Amino acid sequence: MDYSKFVGKLFRLCQLGRKVEKSIYTQQYELMLEILRNARKTAGISQAELALRLDLTQSKVSKCEVGERRLDFIEVREWCRAIGLPLTTLLDEIEVGISRLEAMKASLRKPAKKRTRKAQQ
Repeated sequence: MDYSKFVGKLFRLCQLGRKVEKSIYTQQYELMLEILRNARKTAGISQAELALRLDLTQSKVSKCEVGERRLDFIEVREWCRAIGLPLTTLLDEIEVGISRLEAMKASLRKPAKKRTRKAQQ
């Protein structure tokens, strides 16, 4: 089988399934970035200072904070250590935030209750 035809067929097969949203584009990921950004600012650490602590450029720190570059779990751990935020605190704050997001979404999905004739009389 021709390699290009095989790749094309594989691509089409993959497209048939439900598309999974990449975590970098989810509200939960955005929430994590917001928590990290706020913790850095609260600690009085600039992006440039954080970059020095992580041995990165300020540009990479900025790209991570706005979601242009994805942080993996180990990088998140290092990031937390560099800003003095316990990883467990970050996880707790993410869980609280996600619970709030889910509660908001659930409340928006609930249909309005229909009034019965007895309630109207």
